[in-house]
Amino acid sequence: CLIHASGSLYSWGVGSCGRLGHDTQEKGGNLRADCGHPTLVKGLASKQCVRVSCGYSHTLAATATGEVYTWGSAAAGKLGLGSLGSEAESGGAFCPMPVKVKFPSVLVPNAYGVLKKKACKIIKVSCGSSHSGAITHERQLFVWGCGDGGRLGLSENYEEGGDGVSFHSYDSPQLVQGALKGKLIGQISCGNTHTLVSTCVEESFVGGGINRYKKFSGGELFVSGPASVLGENYKVFTKIKDFDDEGHIIQHVSAGFLHSAVLTTEGAAF
Repeated sequence: CLIHASGSLYSWGVGSCGRLGHDTQEKGGNLRADCGHPTLVKGLASKQCVRVSCGYSHTLAATATGEVYTWGSAAAGKLGLGSLGSEAESGGAFCPMPVKVKFPSVLVPNAYGVLKKKACKIIKVSCGSSHSGAITHERQLFVWGCGDGGRLGLSENYEEGGDGVSFHSYDSPQLVQGALKGKLIGQISCGNTHTLVSTCVEESFVGGGINRYKKFSGGELFVSGPASVLGENYKVFTKIKDFDDEGHIIQHVSAGFLHSAVLTTEGAAF
């Protein structure tokens, strides 16, 4: 996928599971038609897209007004459209055209410090293979989809029993609290089975005259997911303190299939 300077969204490639989001009436009604060149996603022609993320078989797009649209495979609830029934989700159900994702209202303090409900406006989105995530204008984090391995990082997402740990999946956006409560989220990347999140980086100037310099703060890294990717099992979002101990401030994160990478404000990559 790509977003044109005008805000128009284009997609191309393999069309299975309706992941391209195209109007297929012109292609004889084949909802899974492949496309070999960039083609306008007509379902969003009236919208100005600002962010897009492609997962294994689904897509998320965020608009300039803070709305989120999704399409593709509905497996494990990763579209965030609510329950389609276990048989439908496990049997290959999919959505071939962009559909708006509904987010719950969030509590935001007003000028007097009183918490008021406010409609969510989304500024960033990320697709994993079977889960999804989004960051609001107020810098809160929502996740949904498959919960296996702890990838959603929700404190209420798992149960421990005689057979080990079992994780819940969610078919609609869930607000992440726990260690991220009160944090301003700047970046999210959903990998194959894990998730990376970093807090906002803040800039300030210290000193004066020739001794004046820019100072960065924030940029904390939190992770969730299985030991097979992260080295340890992180059932909920957990802060990686190694970067703090070494004075590194994380500016960008990227979660891959079985590996991860971060970029610091100094331009160092890990």
